[in-house]
Order: sequence, then structure tokens, then C-alpha cells
Amino acid sequence: DNPLAGAEPYHGQKFVISVDPGIGLSYDERYTLNLPYLPALNEFYGRNAHWRWNYARAEPGSLGLISDAGTKHLTLRAISSTDLVEAIFRSVGIVAKPSAAGLLGSRLVRQMGGIDKCRVFRIGGVRDLIERYAPDQSFTRSEAKRLIFAEGKPHALANYQDLYIEQRAPREALTNDAIFAHLLTNEIFRPGLKLECPSCKLDFWRSVDDVRTRNECEYCGQVFNLGPQLRDRDWAFRRSGLFGRRDNQEGAIPVTLTLQQLTNMHDLRPHIATMAMTLRSDGANIADCESDFILLAPNERGERIQILIGECKTRGPISEQDVANLRRVADAFPAETYDVYIVFAKLAEFGADEIRHIRALNDDDRRRAIMLTTRELEPWYIYERTEKIFDITMHAVTFQEMADNTHDIFIEPRLLPVDAAPQGE
Repeated sequence: DNPLAGAEPYHGQKFVISVDPGIGLSYDERYTLNLPYLPALNEFYGRNAHWRWNYARAEPGSLGLISDAGTKHLTLRAISSTDLVEAIFRSVGIVAKPSAAGLLGSRLVRQMGGIDKCRVFRIGGVRDLIERYAPDQSFTRSEAKRLIFAEGKPHALANYQDLYIEQRAPREALTNDAIFAHLLTNEIFRPGLKLECPSCKLDFWRSVDDVRTRNECEYCGQVFNLGPQLRDRDWAFRRSGLFGRRDNQEGAIPVTLTLQQLTNMHDLRPHIATMAMTLRSDGANIADCESDFILLAPNERGERIQILIGECKTRGPISEQDVANLRRVADAFPAETYDVYIVFAKLAEFGADEIRHIRALNDDDRRRAIMLTTRELEPWYIYERTEKIFDITMHAVTFQEMADNTHDIFIEPRLLPVDAAPQGE
């Protein structure tokens, strides 16, 4: 009930009703009800979250909607995360639009069921399997299980027994069978048969959906009966969906792993994430470039906005130009409103030149570079492995603590003594 509805003195007056969305849309990463405290976006909020362009007011932790005393109900519409990011960047003179890689990455996340459901890519053997075979190459189940098991390698399956990719009993082992079944369920791979043409003797692959009793050779056109070849025939699997493309979509994997770690650290706070976006100037002093992801999160009191812009690689180098481009983007945001961090993530080690380039982002008064490697991206707790090597803040819960840890790990390493136990904060 509206407490003002029956109050005669308030008849015809306007009030601001503050709407706290709580956790918002916790299972839909494409839309959000948690709107950053940016009064400059009041008109955008009014047009997109309300139905009157000048009746919305940004507030820390809530959205104010102007209404009269007789209002019976209010409707608040969720806003597209991409549209919100575009509006924020437009407010500082930058045109941000989803890139082709970003659209494909977003589709992968939806295919898996969300950022958190992409955790199977933390497993090194899974990444090896995806990387080993091109889209037009097939492999057997036994070969897939061997690669996932990765016996004798630093990323052997035994190192991931604490990882839950789907529900299982607490003491039940994570097996390569279960992992491969999970990948098939999510259509990362699809089954088929490798057939041999009795005429030209060449092998070709057919999806299980396309296999028939009589099949036509894709090379010579000969039609032959499948029956004689089914004896002792093993299934042959190929990459499917987005991974079935030839444009190297496994590049989306380091992005999803990075977003998992950044959002898991702050899972009790609202955040807005988008995949790769192209950035060009509309008044800001930047060069045309691309960010592999953008993450928005309010600080603890909701009064300042934290923005993370990221460059993610599988093994390729991060160039001095990559660093310079993102630095100019970060500098475009006014310091009185925003805290901007620049994230560099790789599924490999950083080279000396890369560290030197990234070091230039920090100064005596500010550390804003965050660096992550496989060592930080694979564990459930981001510094679970790193804390055994370096004297750092073990349970970093803010982006600033991550930037400080980056300095102590990569820029000016603070190694633990050889026989020392992991240190506390």
C-alpha cells in the first residue's frame, strides 16, 4: 500500500520513490536492474528503465522514480548491459560497440549457460583438446579422454578435483568421462563417423545426424552402403558450434576465465560485464582500438564506479601499442567519478618486454594494472597457487588489492623465503 495515497495535504504533489533492486537479475547477464550512480545518465535511465525520460534519478544503490501521491504501482524495466556500457562510454566521448569477437564470445557464454558455467575451460586438458584439433579434424573418445587426463603433465586432471562443473557427490572424483560428456552436452563437440569410400579409398567424416544406410562420398560422389564399415567402428568427434568455426574462437576462453575470476571475487555485489567491444573517439583522446571485455562494478558504498577494461591472450604477445591504447581509454574517464583498472590475462607466462610495457601504467600514487596467468585463472580462489610463492594479500577482495598483488608478483616480485609457509595479510 502507498502510505501517501490517502493523505489529503499531499494531493497533487510529486515524490521520488527509491527502488532498490536487491540482487537484481542474478541469472541473466545480458540485462541488469542494478544501475550505477551516474546522474549524467538520468535521461538514459528514464528512457530505458522507466517510461518517461525525465522522471528517473540515479541514486547510490537505487534508482529514484518521480511519482505523485496517488500512484498504485511502478514498473522498472531491465536495461541491456551492452546498452548501458555504450551509454557510459558515450558520456566520456567514446563510441563503444560490440565487435565480431564480442558477439561470438557472448554467444559462447549463452551456449554454456552463463559465465560461471564456463568453468570447464579451467581444465588444462580441455583447452589442449580444443586447441589440438582443427574444425575439420576428428578424434576418438579415447584420444579425447587421454588429452583431458593429461597424465604426467603440470595440468593433469588430478589437479582439478576440487572443481565442480556440474552436480556430483562430495567425494566423487571428477573423471575425464564426465568432463567429455559435459562438453558433448554443451555441444562443444559433436559425434559422427569417419567413413572410407570403397571407390576412391579416401576418408571423410559425417555427423551422426547425417549418417544414412547409403552414403555419398564427398570426394568422388560414389554411393555406398554403410553396413560393412560398422564392425568395430569407433565414433569420431569434431569441434562444434562456435568452436567449429575457422576464426579461432578458442580465443574466447581466456576472456571467460578472466571474467569468472573477477566476478567470483565480488559475487555479492552487482556487476555488469560485456565481451569484446570496439572503441573509437567521439571527442576523447584515444586511438581506435578494442577491449576484450569491460566490467562495471560499484564500490562498497555505491558512490564511485569501478571499470575494468581487459586484454586477454591465449599465448600471443601483449604489445606496447596494446598497453598504450588501453591507457588512453582509461585516462578518458574522470578520476572524480571512476576508478579504472586495466587487466591483462594470458594462458601463458608474461615476457620481460610485456611486464616492462605494463609497468608504465602505474605510478607512485596509483596502481591500476592487474595481471593474471594460468596460475591465477585456473584455481577457484584466484591466488590459491600464487600465495605459496609470493608474499601477497591472499584473500584479495577488491580490485585495488589485485593491482597491489600484481605489483608484488610481476612488477617488483616479493618472493617468500624458500622454506616459509604462506603468509597472512
